Amino acid sequence: PVNTRQGFTQLDTLAGVLNMRSMSNNAYQQFHLDLLKHTKVTAIEATIEAGKEEADIAKKEGNINENGIPLITVIADGAWSKRS
Repeated sequence: PVNTRQGFTQLDTLAGVLNMRSMSNNAYQQFHLDLLKHTKVTAIEATIEAGKEEADIAKKEGNINENGIPLITVIADGAWSKRS
């Protein structure tokens, strides 16, 4: 996972324990922002691709409305992981 809820301080501490050099806080923050940007772009692209695949499946199965728009079934259980 990209987000382990660990920040610069934890990275700096880990680097110290491993006796290795750490990056500066500014470098860490810039890397974090760059990674976040690319993660968002990838997530959007994957979501669009998945939507296209689901639309194709709906069309093949004849699940379309009177205007030819694919009807995609979405199932959500409303669950949310809670921390204890």
